[in-house]
Parts: sequence; C-alpha cells; structure tokens
Amino acid sequence: MRLISLSIQGFKSFANTTDLAFGPGVTGVIGPNGSGKSNVAEAIRWVLGEQSMKALRGKERADVLYSGTAKHASYARVTLTFDNESGRFPIHAGEISVSRTLTADGESEYAINKEPVRLIDLQQMLAEAGIGAKSYTVISQGMIDQYLTANPEGRRELFNEATGIKSLQIKIAQSQQKLKKSQAHAQEVTTILEELAPRLSLLQRQMDRYDERDTYLQKFQTMQKSYYHHAWQAGAQELAGHNAEHSKIEQDIAKAREVRIQAEQYALENAGRKHPKEALMHELASERATYALTFQQWKRNEEEKAELTTSLARITTQKKRLEGALSASSTSMPAQDIRATLLACKDFLDQIMHDIIPPKPVAKRLLHSITASLQTTPKHASEDSPEILFAKLSAVEEEQARRLQKLPIIEKPSDATIKNIEEKIRTLPKESQQAHSHTDPEHARQAELLAERAGASSHARIDEKIRTLKELEREISRECGMETLTFIKNTPYTDKEHPSESQLRSLSSKIATIGERDELVAKEHTETRERHDALQIQLEDVQQTMQRIQEGIDDVLATMQKTFDQKFSEITAKFSEYFTHLFGGGSATLESNAQGVEISVIPPGKRARHITLLSGGERALTSIALLFAILDAQHPPFIVLDEVDAALDEANSHRFARLLREHSHTTQSIVISHNRETMSQSDLLYGVTMHKNGVSTVYSVKIMDYVEDPA
Repeated sequence: MRLISLSIQGFKSFANTTDLAFGPGVTGVIGPNGSGKSNVAEAIRWVLGEQSMKALRGKERADVLYSGTAKHASYARVTLTFDNESGRFPIHAGEISVSRTLTADGESEYAINKEPVRLIDLQQMLAEAGIGAKSYTVISQGMIDQYLTANPEGRRELFNEATGIKSLQIKIAQSQQKLKKSQAHAQEVTTILEELAPRLSLLQRQMDRYDERDTYLQKFQTMQKSYYHHAWQAGAQELAGHNAEHSKIEQDIAKAREVRIQAEQYALENAGRKHPKEALMHELASERATYALTFQQWKRNEEEKAELTTSLARITTQKKRLEGALSASSTSMPAQDIRATLLACKDFLDQIMHDIIPPKPVAKRLLHSITASLQTTPKHASEDSPEILFAKLSAVEEEQARRLQKLPIIEKPSDATIKNIEEKIRTLPKESQQAHSHTDPEHARQAELLAERAGASSHARIDEKIRTLKELEREISRECGMETLTFIKNTPYTDKEHPSESQLRSLSSKIATIGERDELVAKEHTETRERHDALQIQLEDVQQTMQRIQEGIDDVLATMQKTFDQKFSEITAKFSEYFTHLFGGGSATLESNAQGVEISVIPPGKRARHITLLSGGERALTSIALLFAILDAQHPPFIVLDEVDAALDEANSHRFARLLREHSHTTQSIVISHNRETMSQSDLLYGVTMHKNGVSTVYSVKIMDYVEDPA
C-alpha cells in the first residue's frame, strides 16, 4: 500500500485545484519560506481527521479556507488516493480515496470513495491501516521534540499510535459508548418495570382472588353434589320407610274393617239373646274398646301437637332468614345468599300451604288472614318479594298457632286400667270368652275409623315426602343439571360424612364476596403481564449485551496491553540502536509506567541527562533516532516529514538523509525540507512558489531524469 496522489482545492494558500502524484521512495517538497509548502503537510493532516486548529496553525475552522487577494474559496476539499492492492484498508477496492470537505457555511463532510462516512468510522479505518492525523504519520517541525520534552503522560499518545494500539483504543471508546447507551437503556427499562410492578401486583392479587373463587366454586360444586346426593338418597330411604309403614297401616285397616264386620254380623245374629255372663263380658269388652279409642285419640292429638310445634319453629326460622333478607340493603349479605333464602322460604311456604289448606273451613280462615296481612305490604312488591313472603309466613304462623291452641286436652289413659281389664278377661271362664269374643260394633267402627285416620296421615306424609323429593329433584336439575340428577338417583350414597347446609352457605358467601370475574381486569392483567415480561426479557437482553460489551472491552484491553508491550519493546531496542549510531556512542532507553513513557539518554562522554537539558542538535538527533525506531517497529505505509531536519548540521543531515533512503524501500516518505542532503535523496521534487495574489503553485521535477547514466 502507498499514497498515490494528493488533490487540494480551496485549502489555505491552494486556491486552485492542485494535484500532487507520489511515487514509491522519497518525494521532496521544497520552496522558499512563506510559499505554502507546509500547507501540503497540513492538508494531509486535515484530511486524515485532525480536529485541532492549533495543529493547523489556525484559530477557527474557517481559517483553512483560502482567503487571499483572489476570490475567496466557497469550500475547501482535500483528497488522498491510496493504492489498496495489499488490502491494508478493510475495504474491497483496488484504490481508496479519502476526502474531507468544509464549506463556507461551516458544513463538514468526510467521504471514502465519495461515500459519506462518520469521522469515527474514518479514524477507525485509518487506525487499522496504521495511519493517523497525529503522532508519527504527519510530523511537523518540532513535533517530535515536543513529545520528547512533554511529560510522560503527554508522550503516551505518540506511543499509542506507534505501537499500533490506536485502533484498539478507538474500539474501546466505541464499546464504552455502546456500554453507556446500554446502561441508559437498562436504567430506562428498569424505571418502567418499577412503575409497572405495583399495578401488576395489584392485578395479580385480583387474579389470585379470581383463581381462589374458581377453587371455591369447584369445591362448592363438588360439595353441593355430595349434599344433594345424600339429601335425595336420605329422602328416598325415608319415603321407602313411610311406604313400608303405610303398608302395615293398610293391613291394620283391613283387620279393623274385618273385626267391625264380624262385630256387626254377630250383633245382628244374636239380637235379643242373653247369656248369664254376657253383661260382664260386654262391659269388659266395652271398657277395652274405650281404652283403645282413648289411647288412639291421645296419640293422634300428641302427634298433631308435635307437628304444629315443629311447623311453628320452622316458620320462626324462615321469618328470621327473611328479616335478614329484608335488611340486606344495609348489610353485606351476598346477593346469592339472599336469593337462596327467598327460594328456600318460597319452597317451604308452598309445602306448608299445601299441607294446611285442604278443602275445609280452615282454608277460608287462612286465606282471609293472608289477605288481611297483604294489605299492609307495599303494592309494588312482587309475588316472590321478601315482603310478600314474610306476610304469608306471618299469616300461616297465626293459623298454626290458632290450631295449636284449639287442640283438646286429652290425658293419656293409664296403663294400669288396660292391665286390669285384660286380667279380668283372662280370669273369665273359657267358654264365656269364646262366646263373647266379638267386639261391640260401635267400638269396632271407632277402631276402624282410627285406623283409617292413621292411614290418611301416613298417606299425607308419603305425599309430602314425594313433593319434597320432586322439589329437590327440580332444584338439583336447576343447579347441577339432569346428568347429575340421573347419577344421584341411580347411585347409592356411600360416604359416611356429607357437607352440611352451613358449609355450603359459607362457601357461597366467600364466592359472592369475591364476585364475578371481571374480563376487563383479566384483559388488563394479561396486557400488563405481557408488557412486563417483554420488558423483563428486554432488560435481560440489554444486561447480556452489557456483559458481552464489557467482556469485549476486557479482551481488547488485554490484547492492547500485549501489543503495546511487544511493540514498545521493539521500539526501545531500535531507539537505543539508532541513538548509538547517530551519536557515535552513548545509550538511550524507554520506560513505560502508569504515568506514561519516560525517556532516558546518555550522550557519549556525558552523564545521564534529562531530555530538556540536551542541546538543540542533540534533541534533533534523539528525535530522529526515535522516529526511525518507530518506523522499524510499525512499518507505516507512508510518513510526512515537515522540516524535521531544520536543526541538523551537515554531518547529521547526511546521516538523516542516508537513513531516510534506507527506509524508503519499506516506507513511502514525503519530506518538506530546505536541506540539500535531504533533497539529494529524493526521487521526485515538488517546488512550491507563491504569486502576488497569495496563491501557491506547484512545479514538479523527476530527479532521475537529470541523473547522468554512469555508463
């Protein structure tokens, strides 16, 4: 790779387009003071990305625009063209052109092969190719001397480029910039996540309550089926028991009817006949029948009293539940519980009304009482409202209480009485017992009537149980479906324990307290959760990116340190070698530490001295020794030297020119100089002159065209 040409237009004193072609070896640029020859070096430095106006001998950016007596330039453009056959530039092209343009309006643009690029991208490409705007690529007069006399930290910049780690430093700077952006992004995402967290937590708690409700509902449905299963099976078993009892009562009725028929037949056949002991036997039989009738009446009276007492207790319970439903507007009683209470009260009322309203006068009294009670209820109340149900229950309660008060007071006949009668009958002569074994017809009819009443009561209980089971079946079908009802009816209940009504009511209350699932809340929870998860993944990706960037920085730092140590060691060895060669003895060393780079020199015949105590010529030779040490270690494609040999005497100029020629085989050199020794080593000379209008003009001369052939 080599520099092919330089094109300058509107830059400083080069108002017109000026093209300089460079061949391999050494190209000299000469001219009188003030002709603008140093502007050639500054143009190269400028196009390579120099940002310091001080290094370009200016104060403002516009100072690089031509502003002589001729027409002022509207823009400045400098273009360098490189041969890239070796592939030193990381671009697939045989030639690479790098240009920089600055307009009078202050707009600046960099381009590679006429394609605009960022300055950082240009600097990265040049650094990878071993070219830079600073340090050793373009060296102006006194620059190396400035590095020599600078503090250790100031010298670090020169050696960073000299050791080839400048491109790595740019990579680190870019990575650190990316890391900084990633950190800002991570902080932004973290802030959003922190803002989302409370809302998501609230929504999650609500969704957990919905899930809890689903669990309660599932448990309620299971317990409800178990409760219904047990209730229906128990009711079915109770109905079967009533049917068995009714069958026995039917047998008793048939037997009583048979006894009554026999008694009537006997009385008819023996009308007017008398027996010696007939009066006594008839009396005992009558007493026994009277006892049996009295006992049946007492038993029936007690059963009716018990039924009425139980009915009143159940009515009281239902009224209390209705009172709770009536005051539900001022309490937290769930609506589902209110509905269950109303349904239960209605079913209970339908059942008890059916039981106490047969076609007899009591029905008229009860209906009249209900009508009177309803007159005090609100007219707008519905048929199944708590007010109507409460009024009906109050009327039924009043009727049941009246019936209980009107029940006759029947004392239970003494067991001793029947025992005495049975003993008297047992002690009668056997023939008398046989002759008078028939019951009195009237008592037989009373016994038959009592048996029929027992049968009617049993039949009523069976009807009630059937109605209860039918109502239960309708409720099961409504709440659980026909499939569940079919399963319950065809499958015996086997569990010993079954849920109670209070347990079901407690679960129902919990379900009602949580309420129905709000789909808007569920949708917001899903959207918030998805956004939170997406941000969390994004944060994890950013954190992983930050980790990879940091690992990359650590790797580049390790590579950079290794490269620096290796190249610095080579430069140190070469520096010592060139120093000894140029000074004809003595020694020089370089040392890198945390503060920067230290330079220690010992001229021949002298003690170790600080670099600032050397004479001008000694510093110039030391600078040249350091320059060529860097060239040997780094092998840059080209260098630009702007009057670096100005302070050398004739002998040292000769040494410098010889070293320059020796390195021209590996490094293309562009030398701006007044020194004849340097001119003599040039393969091509450009002369720069300046006209009166302040415009620099360039003339070229090929030295080989004027060298006589030795033959």
